[in-house]
Amino acid sequence: MQTVETLNEGLKRAYTVTITSKDIDARVEKEVKTMAPQVRMPGFRPGKVPANLVKKMHGEALQRDALNNSIQESIQKLIADHKLRPAMQPSVELDEGFEFGKDAEIKVALEVLPEIATPSVDGLKLERLTIAVSDEQVAESAGRIATQQGALEEHADDHVAQDGDTLVIDFVGKVDGEASKAVRLQTSASRSARASSFRVSRNS
Repeated sequence: MQTVETLNEGLKRAYTVTITSKDIDARVEKEVKTMAPQVRMPGFRPGKVPANLVKKMHGEALQRDALNNSIQESIQKLIADHKLRPAMQPSVELDEGFEFGKDAEIKVALEVLPEIATPSVDGLKLERLTIAVSDEQVAESAGRIATQQGALEEHADDHVAQDGDTLVIDFVGKVDGEASKAVRLQTSASRSARASSFRVSRNS
């Protein structure tokens, strides 16, 4: 494989890669030897079909596969040898005048990721921010969490609502005396299809 760089401008790179016919033919011969024992042909015992007949039967397909594999490996080698970091899939074009038995010339174009230098952290100072929390604030937060997680107990019907009680009421919104779907409250808990929960509180 021969590689010639044809463009190196900013993040753009382009190369011309030449794959010799000798390399392609070697791949074809290797594949023929691999598949020959599996080929069945009238007049020959299984696995005894001559390699030249196998090549005659499947030559075109083997050549196409060999060419495609050679191109893929050449691109991977190109990227590795030049330490490229493609930003996207490279564009690959095979020379229009290519014929099997001749060298294959392909044109590869791609854009690479920019090289970003690692910033220096020497001399940087970090300040740990802390917030002082009083015992009263901790107790208040703990009490609020305990209240939220507490279990509800049902009171008698004559119980008068107190601060912190949760009330379950049936609510039907009406407009001009008729129930309206436009008047709704978010339901959080209910034994009725139209019930909402409220927490009672009094402003001091």
